[in-house]
Order: sequence, then C-alpha cells, then structure tokens
Amino acid sequence: MTRTTLPALFLVIAVAVCIGGRVDAAPAKVSLSGAVYQQQPQRDRPVPLPQCRVYLLDAASGAWIGPVQTDSYGRFAFYDLRNGTYVLKVYKSRDGKTPSWQQQVTTPSQLPPIVLP
Repeated sequence: MTRTTLPALFLVIAVAVCIGGRVDAAPAKVSLSGAVYQQQPQRDRPVPLPQCRVYLLDAASGAWIGPVQTDSYGRFAFYDLRNGTYVLKVYKSRDGKTPSWQQQVTTPSQLPPIVLP
C-alpha cells in the first residue's frame, strides 16, 4: 500500500462505521447432524440404517438442501447452514415418494437418534 491509499482506506472505514454504526462480518455457518436407526424385533436395540437419503427443507426460503446419505453407522450431517428452522426428512426407500420420518428442527443442533420402525 502506498502512503496515499492508506489514509483513503481509513476514511472509507470511518465513514462506514459512522453511517452504519459498525461493520458486520458474514453470518456464522452452522451444522446439523444425527443418526438413523431401525428397530428390529429380534434385537434388543435398534441397528444403524445405512444408505438412507436425508433432506432439509429451509422453512424461511422453501429451498431443499440435500440429499445426504447415511453412512454405514447411520450417521449424516449437513454443513454450512444458516441459523434457522428446517424440516428434516428421512427416506428409507429409494422411490423418494414417502418419507419414513420427518420433523421440524432448529440449527445448530445435534439431533437425538432417529429410530424407524
């Protein structure tokens, strides 16, 4: 930076602070994660459910996010979300017509286990 651009930069920052009150950074991004399990009659506890498709519906914008697929432990995660309310939908079948589970969630959040019948 040259000597002439440095004072100009300070002037721009000072004007921005005076007009707006402050200079805000971009809003923080958050994540949402959980795991999907299935209850099985012959077992005493649910087992992880891999390869489920998980979607989010942003309640504010109506935009769909995803899908992400559950891993071999049934885990999934969404990253770089804004704080807000979403509808989380889990699809066990590949046809994608009827969700196996859905619920309204708020970010940031670590969801309790989702157990499908």
